[in-house]
Amino acid sequence: LTANRIIVADGLTDTGQAGSATVFNESGSTADFRIESTGNDNMFVVDGGLNRVGIGTYSQAPRILLDIQGSVMPATGDAASVEDMLTLYRNGSASVWSGGATLALGRYSTGNGSAPKSRLDFKLKNAAGSNTALPETTVMTLQSNGNVGIGTALPVSKLHVSGNITIDSSSNAPYLDFVENGDTGDSKARIAMDQISGTSGQMLFYTEGSGTLTERMRIASDGQTFF
Repeated sequence: LTANRIIVADGLTDTGQAGSATVFNESGSTADFRIESTGNDNMFVVDGGLNRVGIGTYSQAPRILLDIQGSVMPATGDAASVEDMLTLYRNGSASVWSGGATLALGRYSTGNGSAPKSRLDFKLKNAAGSNTALPETTVMTLQSNGNVGIGTALPVSKLHVSGNITIDSSSNAPYLDFVENGDTGDSKARIAMDQISGTSGQMLFYTEGSGTLTERMRIASDGQTFF
């Protein structure tokens, strides 16, 4: 005990009593709680003054309620890459493999100055593996330029889907609208499916003319086309 501090060189063990609690900063002051690792002074931090928690924040105080920081972003000359930041996991058993989900953060492109070009990947565990195998399949990617990829980690448009798309609705008449920018209620064109019966359907194509969305073409269930 020195200068109002307890210094322990080889760890501290407290078995406690059943129903007991170990409390730090019970008075509610601005005192912080901090755990260091071999390479990070702020491996785990509770900021008593700002009511924030930080994980891996190095010399920086937590900036939000929960602040998780990884390694330094890839430089403009480095290959684009991501780092796993947060994983949710359920262990397997003798009869079923483990499952998990991971958020990975990084950079989707290199070069072109120092723009962050941030990328967030959603990964799920799909392959068979032990409880130590982390999620490996990227199912969706978000880029800071607004592009979203499903089934691809390299989306080239606002929505890039690699694979098939299924559309349904409770009315059995789903449609895809093309609308005016800034006025999502103003459809300029539409592609629709109309289910005629449980075994047949037809496709309808609309465009707007003089302010009215009008059917221009129809492909019937027997293949006939009407204009």
